[in-house]
Amino acid sequence: QPGAADQCASSVFAEMRSLEGDAPITEEELETVRKQDRERYAIDERENSWWLSRLDGAVRRVRCGTTSEEADGKLSPPAMDGPAVPSQVLVDMLEVICKAPERMEAMTTTDMQK
Repeated sequence: QPGAADQCASSVFAEMRSLEGDAPITEEELETVRKQDRERYAIDERENSWWLSRLDGAVRRVRCGTTSEEADGKLSPPAMDGPAVPSQVLVDMLEVICKAPERMEAMTTTDMQK
C-alpha cells in the first residue's frame, strides 16, 4: 500500500542498522560466502566479457599506478594513444586477478569482519 511506504522504509533501515557493528562472522557464514564466490568465479571465467573487463581494469590500474582492484570502475578509460603498458607489468597485474580464488579461500572470519 502506498501509505505504508514510510513504515516499510523505516523497517528496512532499522534492519540494516542492526546488521552493522561487531557481530562476529561465523565459519558457516564464511563458507557460504566462499561457496558463492567459487560458483560465481567458475561461471565468470568462461565469459569473454569478464576477461575483457579484467584486462581493461588491469590496464587502467597500471596506467594510474595502483594495484587496488577496488579502483575498477572509478578510473577513467585508458587513452587509446596513451603510453604502452609494459607487458610484464600487465602480466603481473593479471596474475593478481587470477589469484582471487586463492585469496578467498585464505580469508578468515577475522578478515571478513574487517
